[in-house]
Amino acid sequence: MRSEQQFDLILLDWQMPEMDGIETTRRLGATLGTREIPKVIMVTAYDKDEAITQAKGLDISGVLVKPFNATTLAEAIMVALHMRMDEDITASAPESAAQPDWIGTPVLLVEDNEFNQLLAQELLEQAGFVVTLAENGRDGVDAVKGGSFAGVLMDCQMPILDGYSASREIRADPRFKDLPIIAMTANAMIGDRERAMEAGMNDYISKPLDIDQLFLVLAKWLKPVGAKQLVS
Repeated sequence: MRSEQQFDLILLDWQMPEMDGIETTRRLGATLGTREIPKVIMVTAYDKDEAITQAKGLDISGVLVKPFNATTLAEAIMVALHMRMDEDITASAPESAAQPDWIGTPVLLVEDNEFNQLLAQELLEQAGFVVTLAENGRDGVDAVKGGSFAGVLMDCQMPILDGYSASREIRADPRFKDLPIIAMTANAMIGDRERAMEAGMNDYISKPLDIDQLFLVLAKWLKPVGAKQLVS
């Protein structure tokens, strides 16, 4: 457990007053010494090649040129965090999850954090899932009642309606008694797991997302399209 490390990734602007991104990265390395430092993605509106040249010798995971879109950002983050292989995300997923049967399988992602939305959606879509996004528990409940999903990935801490309350409301409807609901929580303590189970969730995934855990849990609970009739 890395109790002293607060961040896994830093998005660092290159051109800044007083201390630029290159010098900041250099000082991070010098300050932390041999300890693992967060991954660094350099962000710049200037010449990418020049940024790469100046960063030579530093542990920079990538360079993003502004403006960039959500897909480009998600790709850079996943590469930096080693969350994908060069060819396809399913190549690094467990064999049981890396099956073509996942293609077209609809899942609901209930998550309010934009960073986590980008990562989870990109991972799922590259594996073949069709992802519907809800940004809070209330929208998640409404989406379940109005849609048809093989499963739900439910963040626990959200505004308006949290994941625990949303799961209880979904379970209160007999139509969804067998719908797999997977908790996503940054608090992977025993008490949090018990709270998720009491709310009617089937399992949990820790954040930040680990690709192996993600696909193992999905393979355990979700059925691909055609395996059985979806809960609707």
